[in-house]
Amino acid sequence: MEQPVDHSGQILRPAVSIGTARAVDLPDVAGASRLLRGADMAMYRVKTGEQPHGYLATRHDAYTPTVHGRRPGRPGTHLPVG
Repeated sequence: MEQPVDHSGQILRPAVSIGTARAVDLPDVAGASRLLRGADMAMYRVKTGEQPHGYLATRHDAYTPTVHGRRPGRPGTHLPVG
């Protein structure tokens, strides 16, 4: 993922961010969407420096409220649902 990619004469530099949630750590979390929400929150907490690298999602992360189905603070959450 670190290798630049030439696309139509433009050099693209891909990057990856990964959040981690383990179902075994969250046995009372219902469904894959909650695990995904937890992983997204874990990634966000590490990226903002709130938690250290290696942070695993907690039940609180999995049940973080959403705005229009997205994590609060993500681009577009301030827009009305259309």
